[in-house]
Amino acid sequence: MGHNPKLGIDDSPYAGLVEKHPVTGKRNWTGRIRFLPHKLYAVLRQKRSRMYFVNSLSDLFYERLPQEIILEHFRIFGMAYWHQFQVLTKRSERLVQLSPQIPWPENVWMGVSVERAESIYRIADLGKTDAHLKFISFEPWLSGARRLREQHPDLRSVLQAAGIDWAIIGGESSKRKDQARFMDLDDVRYLIEECRGAGVKIFLKQLGTRWAVDSNTYGAKGSDGKRAEEVNAGGNPAFWPAEFRDPQLREHPAVSNKPWAQPHGIYPSAMPTDWKKWATPEMETPGNPKHANLVRIADLSPAA
Repeated sequence: MGHNPKLGIDDSPYAGLVEKHPVTGKRNWTGRIRFLPHKLYAVLRQKRSRMYFVNSLSDLFYERLPQEIILEHFRIFGMAYWHQFQVLTKRSERLVQLSPQIPWPENVWMGVSVERAESIYRIADLGKTDAHLKFISFEPWLSGARRLREQHPDLRSVLQAAGIDWAIIGGESSKRKDQARFMDLDDVRYLIEECRGAGVKIFLKQLGTRWAVDSNTYGAKGSDGKRAEEVNAGGNPAFWPAEFRDPQLREHPAVSNKPWAQPHGIYPSAMPTDWKKWATPEMETPGNPKHANLVRIADLSPAA
């Protein structure tokens, strides 16, 4: 995004976060961290109930991110209780470390990424927290030389012990069809089997670009009007093998507030009337004492 012409380079909030390799043209992260407080506080001014996926381009528990910023996120999540917030991390060790200091609002879905058999330990780490709703993202799942059922023959016990509520399963998507990594469908079957045995809700997101290529569905257009990008990621259930088209493989966890099921967005019945005093423009002013310390550490260079 730092090189997106639509955003502009010099005045973009992403400027300086990536660098372009002079030979390959590949864009790499510079190691710099930038926190934009106004982006966080803006959720308080969003009156309509929404689902926010917090970490599409980040990891809230990254080692060098100051814990003041992490805890401020959870404080705001709790204040904006009419929204739902999905937080996803690969840093399960730091999650366990900070968990006792986190107030754990009920509208926070805490998840860990488990992308391969060697990462299963993150499930137990998540179980050590007091998060109210716990989920696993098995996406993108990267199969190894040995099948998952051979490496972890009792995965359901791990899921049950951790109190997992929801699991996302999916293969890797890629803009170049020859670069997507492999997901063994037997691993998918085993994940579904173990999740069901543990009482975990399942959302089978996609079978991945590699599957779409191998099944000759890459580039196809479904009668349901799904976008080509979704088809190319193996994300259109109409093309899936019959065994994966079960509606119970596209479920969400049970929560009272369901913004994804409210296309126009509505207030929950207990929505407070004084939300404006929580999110005045002054809260987003750098000199405001409410977050002066956060602004001070908002932009960290790799050497910091």
